[in-house]
Amino acid sequence: MAKPVSSWPLVPRILVEFCVIFLQFSVAVTRDTINASKALSVGQTIASADQVFELGFFSPGNSSGRYLGIWYRNSSPKLIVWVANRESRLSDKDNSAILTIGNDRNLRLLDGKQSTVWSTNIATHVNSSFALLSTTGDLILKDTVSGGTLWESFQDPCSVLLNTNMMLGMNTKTGEKRVLTSWKNDDDPSPGNFTLGTVPQIPIQVFLWKGSAIYWRSGPWNGARFVGIQGSDTDYIDNYAVQQSNQMGTAYVAYNVYSNSSVFMIRLLPSGSLESIMLEDSGQWNVTWKAPASACDVYGTCGPFGVCNSNESPICKCQEGFLPKSNEEWSKGNWSSGCVRRTELLCWEWEK
Repeated sequence: MAKPVSSWPLVPRILVEFCVIFLQFSVAVTRDTINASKALSVGQTIASADQVFELGFFSPGNSSGRYLGIWYRNSSPKLIVWVANRESRLSDKDNSAILTIGNDRNLRLLDGKQSTVWSTNIATHVNSSFALLSTTGDLILKDTVSGGTLWESFQDPCSVLLNTNMMLGMNTKTGEKRVLTSWKNDDDPSPGNFTLGTVPQIPIQVFLWKGSAIYWRSGPWNGARFVGIQGSDTDYIDNYAVQQSNQMGTAYVAYNVYSNSSVFMIRLLPSGSLESIMLEDSGQWNVTWKAPASACDVYGTCGPFGVCNSNESPICKCQEGFLPKSNEEWSKGNWSSGCVRRTELLCWEWEK
């Protein structure tokens, strides 16, 4: 009678193979840090611990430049939420660029000639540091010993405000300003014409500027919402969190949309359009709110004493008792000069 063949000799081999595969997988997906001995090269990425965000090199659209940035891993198209060297691009032919920790403990982006293209550029007094891509999408430079934060990308936003306690605003006493700045165009992440931020006034408002001119505003905060933002994500609560102190000189806003299954963000497009977008289960992005919603939302479209109605053509008309200041400009669809009184007011200075 033949003896049964034992399967025991196969077990160690299977266990070894499983362990090797597991370890390889773990190394590939769990690295979320950069330190002095582990730089990031072209073609490599690190991911946040929850595998939502990814940091690496990319070239947008038809650009011949290469940039270091952060994006959502599981979205299509790839949506960049932060760019390090947006004003100092690398050549897309430079395959030797690296992100590393420099001798001064700063994060440094070096080109193929080992020249610094971008740096966190802060004064550090620590012996060792490392960079962590957090689950909030924040790239954080930390002191290796204390774990204290030395620098974070949330301090230097680009064109996206994440709903992960990322703040937009200013501190008049420290001089800190956190603003969103649009890309120049879809192929060029360098700063464009539009900027989103706050001003030190009470109640707080969010302003969108085109150059130095106001382009759109949120309206003042009434304690629950910005009165000028109509119908923005009405199915979700606590859309915005405001931190304002006249004594401290602070005026900050965070976009907090609470949903168990969805990712939200606000992004500023090169055109000056402001969008709230949600990541669907399919990996596609869906626009849930947009501003300016029409030409009437653009600040000063009809000028002084003008009335705007996007359902009429032309959209601008003068208040009763007023007429266009410049018929020539109004005939060309430029109403920004506004209106003047049809009949001037007659005022006298009474003799005493």
